[in-house]
Amino acid sequence: MGLFLRSPSMQSGPSFPNEGRVTIEYRGRTITGTYSAHAGKITVAAMLGSKTARIGAESAIAAIVMAELLLQQLADEGKA
Repeated sequence: MGLFLRSPSMQSGPSFPNEGRVTIEYRGRTITGTYSAHAGKITVAAMLGSKTARIGAESAIAAIVMAELLLQQLADEGKA
């Protein structure tokens, strides 16, 4: 079970977009969701649910990893 970043909009760079798409490979399937980051929180939404977590301001990479993990949790719960 591995997570692989596939979304060009999620590549690390000088700034992290507040909203966009996140895509992972999960158990042989491509899972896509959307994310929204505001006020120290990131929310990832998939077909049948959403999850929110706190994120720090330390780096865009931390927010990317959190978005991927939230999408994986939604897939584990059958909501993506």
